Amino acid sequence: MFAQDARELEQERTSSSRLKGEHPLVELMRSRKSSLRPALVGVHPRVYVTDSEIEELRRRARTTHRELWQKALLNVRALKADPPPPPAQKRRDQNEVGLAIAEAAFIYKIEGDRKYLDAAKRYMDAAVSYDIWGYANNKPNVDLAAGHLLYGLGWGYDLLYHDLTDGERSRYREKLIKQARLQADYFKPKPGRTIAYSQNHTFIPIAGLGVAAYALYGEVPEAAEWAQLARAIFDRVLMTYSQDGYYYEGFEYWIFSTPWLVHYLDAHAHATGEDLYDRPGLRRMHKYVAHSMLPTGGYVFDFGDIFEGPLTRAGKGEEYPRTHPGGRFHTNYNLLYRLAQRFQDGEAAGVADWLRGFNQVNAEDFWSLAWYDPGVKPVPIMRQATWHYFPDHDVFYWRSDWTRNAMAFAFKCGPPEGHHTKRLLEEFPDWRLSSGHAHPDANSFIIFARGKYLTGDTGYAGVPLTQHHNTLLINGKGQAREGDGHDAFADVPYERLDRIRIVTVKVERRSVLLRGDATAAYEPSTE
Repeated sequence: MFAQDARELEQERTSSSRLKGEHPLVELMRSRKSSLRPALVGVHPRVYVTDSEIEELRRRARTTHRELWQKALLNVRALKADPPPPPAQKRRDQNEVGLAIAEAAFIYKIEGDRKYLDAAKRYMDAAVSYDIWGYANNKPNVDLAAGHLLYGLGWGYDLLYHDLTDGERSRYREKLIKQARLQADYFKPKPGRTIAYSQNHTFIPIAGLGVAAYALYGEVPEAAEWAQLARAIFDRVLMTYSQDGYYYEGFEYWIFSTPWLVHYLDAHAHATGEDLYDRPGLRRMHKYVAHSMLPTGGYVFDFGDIFEGPLTRAGKGEEYPRTHPGGRFHTNYNLLYRLAQRFQDGEAAGVADWLRGFNQVNAEDFWSLAWYDPGVKPVPIMRQATWHYFPDHDVFYWRSDWTRNAMAFAFKCGPPEGHHTKRLLEEFPDWRLSSGHAHPDANSFIIFARGKYLTGDTGYAGVPLTQHHNTLLINGKGQAREGDGHDAFADVPYERLDRIRIVTVKVERRSVLLRGDATAAYEPSTE
């Protein structure tokens, strides 16, 4: 979410000498499914729902899902404030506009109240008024804000298609075409081009491109190519995604990033009929969320880039009003209802219910109407295991029980993006790592007891350092190539990083023994 440093930007511009001939994405664009289902050709809405499916959602909103739906109606962004005027360069402003469009448009289709339609169109007009989508000084038109706005305006156009005048449809469509072209041109396969598939700055904008492509499919010839590109890139995104459910960028980025995996997967499945969900990391995601959460439910074990460290933990700092609006932790826990629905997983549903019991907050509460499945019987959190080991990322969590008074700790000693990365880097020469949100923290630990954080990390430091963590310096020197920009692991051979690992995990009734080998985390010249 912060601007990339100069080294990361240079890596984006640099071609890989390992890539010869046709770019791998070209074959993926040819071979992967991305065409609209015949039944949806010429139909609106179609990206996530059809008219008949909206009717079913209206029924839910008044019966089985009434409580969830009423909660979604309490804080509709587009009713609470006007959209920011152009150029809207304040941090996250345009992101919120994209979410506000989707929210107001969807609620209008369920409620039928004109005030939601008018609000959605105000925000859609604002999106059109922004000449640059994103920040003028950092990857304009092709980064996170562009992804949010392609999603919001694209789905708003699809949902409200028959509620718009000809002029409105034309204006929104032309802006979508302009921005989707810029996005697709930036990410399209070029000779030697490498892409950070596992990084949120790739899959968030590409998720937005996919939604816009399916919204415009058949109306704009290029939309089919945009859909092909999004499907090809997501092929790599899903292949390089976590194998054990742990999210290497940190919990703040789980909150911010993973909704876009779900948004793309759902749009693609509905538009094409192809379900791409069945991945081990998605099946196990709820375990990462559950075990990352502190017993009090107000914060998490804060490995990686996350908020402002001790300031946020103390309820202070500039970030706290955003991370804990009204004192409630903003976690996007309702994503777990979607995973519980898709995998018919009672544990995922139980974790979501547990977090809901803490009155946590979602960015898009309205999605619970579609995601929550009362037919999935939740496994109460009290019946779930109190410890978990993530073997691919080598992170271990333990707690005495699931009560608010529990003692809990976490231990981390693994490579920044998991052990699976070493093999896939050899298989995918077009994959470029961008691991700056992971920290040089091998063999570090965090302890929470009696309602207090006894040891904690720095949070989002900008330039992460080993000394910010509960692990060793060797003669004052830390791990990897820290201190030279945001990504401490840039240019460090992953074969070496892969040797960082937990070598002993022994859990008994009254004791836990963990042993990590962090030797390879330090430069060979370290003495």
